[in-house]
Amino acid sequence: MIYRDGIGVIKLVNFEVPYIARMTARMVDKSNRHPADWYRETARDVEIAHLHLRQGNNARSGTNRTVDYANRLKDSQELFVKDAMKRNQKDISRLQNMLEDASSKTNHEIRSLKQLRDHLKDRKYKVDTNLQRSLERRKMRNSRPGRELTVDAPEQELTTQTDLLAATSSDLGAQINQVEQQIRNLEGMSNTLQRDIAGKKTVSNIEERVAHMGMEAPRAAEPLYHDQPNLHVPEWRTYTLQNCGQALDLQRQSKEMRRQALSISKKARSEEKEQHHLVQAAMKHRINEVQSLKADLAAHGQLVAQEIAELMNTRRTLEQEIRAKLPHLNRAAERYASRLQRPPGEKKADQVEFALVEQYHQLQKVMKEMEDKLAKVKSRLHVLQKTKVDLKRNYYDKAKGIKVDGDVYAAYPSRPTTPAGSATSSVDGNCRTIRSSASSFLGRVTNPRPVTAD
Repeated sequence: MIYRDGIGVIKLVNFEVPYIARMTARMVDKSNRHPADWYRETARDVEIAHLHLRQGNNARSGTNRTVDYANRLKDSQELFVKDAMKRNQKDISRLQNMLEDASSKTNHEIRSLKQLRDHLKDRKYKVDTNLQRSLERRKMRNSRPGRELTVDAPEQELTTQTDLLAATSSDLGAQINQVEQQIRNLEGMSNTLQRDIAGKKTVSNIEERVAHMGMEAPRAAEPLYHDQPNLHVPEWRTYTLQNCGQALDLQRQSKEMRRQALSISKKARSEEKEQHHLVQAAMKHRINEVQSLKADLAAHGQLVAQEIAELMNTRRTLEQEIRAKLPHLNRAAERYASRLQRPPGEKKADQVEFALVEQYHQLQKVMKEMEDKLAKVKSRLHVLQKTKVDLKRNYYDKAKGIKVDGDVYAAYPSRPTTPAGSATSSVDGNCRTIRSSASSFLGRVTNPRPVTAD
């Protein structure tokens, strides 16, 4: 290239070797030419040099513009890359925070559902225990004497209690299965979220390494691009948002399930407690009723025993009277027979014979009346003795039945608890009253008075 200095001297700078050799050859060949030709040739060479100078300047300017544009484009693209990476890192950080929040809430729901499952299993165990005890109580009541086997109020309440406990146990079992299935769903979602979080952490680390691998800070003040490209949402972002949405749905389902399960448990506990009170009240009423009947049987047994004793005395008196009157009757018959042995001429119906016959008939009539009365007394004694045996058997059946009912009353299941402020607090007070009086009441039941009618 050539350029002109301050005093108009042309200098050659970095010309190519072939061009310099060609100019030198021309100068050597034309050394003998006319000065005018030499001057024109020199002027033409100067013009050519000026032309090459302008071309060189233009080429240099174009090269500088190209280099400057390339530098600006590089800086702009670097800014674009860094800006895109920042936005991507912000999106990843936001999605990671969403995933961690969803994972934390999901794990909290899992812990809550596990606590609910343990609570429901504990409730089901208690209900099953009470159901087994209720069946045992019904079996104990079936061991009463046949005379006492009736479908009374306690039997009906025990049947209702058994059906209620069986239905409650079935409902709790179904609820436990639903909770366990929900726990499995939440655990699967938690694992999915954890894998997604691990993927986001890996991507974040890779993005940081890529950011550190970038070029130096760009020198361009303004980027060459103005509009952001309209890109579709990446699949990984959609997948993460879907996972967060599914986790949120599962959390809502878990909360609703916990609410329903607690409501069912509370309602079942209230119904169980109310039915427990009804059974105990029916048992206590039945025991009081049987105790009253047993007292009536004992009193009637005493009356029957007294009547039997009086009839026994009457029978002994009649037997003694009959034994005492029998010799007189026999003697009257002998006297009448002796008078019949008189000679035929002396036989006549005189006053003595009439008196003897009248005496015999009167004694015979008295004997007949006494024998009839004795037969009635014996028949009455037989009936009373049979009645006494029936009363005694009934009394002992009542005593055995009341002992069984007392054992059933004392073997009641553990009283279910109800949270404070519930509608069954009055039932709780009644159950405590029944429970406090159980010991003194069962003392009378298990130690009945002996029958004094024997």
